[in-house]
Amino acid sequence: MTGTRPVGNMVGSRGDMTESEIDFQRQMERQTSTMISYETVTAAMAKAVAMVENLNPDGSINWNFVDADAFMELAPNNWDVDKFYCLFEEIAEEQYS
Repeated sequence: MTGTRPVGNMVGSRGDMTESEIDFQRQMERQTSTMISYETVTAAMAKAVAMVENLNPDGSINWNFVDADAFMELAPNNWDVDKFYCLFEEIAEEQYS
């Protein structure tokens, strides 16, 4: 019987969920996907780049800090993390190099 047996053996994770519950949760995660777009990533990056604490002593941009601040602001879910980083790299090259 598919969908009635527990999957895995991890307690407190998806391990105690049935296959159908996992499928349902994945569908819900996709539907509640964050709004990661070129515009939202551009705005978050511009805000982070403007922060003095995200600059190195020589005035150059500390991209690790910008990355962290933009990521925390947009809080992409698991489905959007790759999209966030693809856009982040694209925007950094286009607008800041």
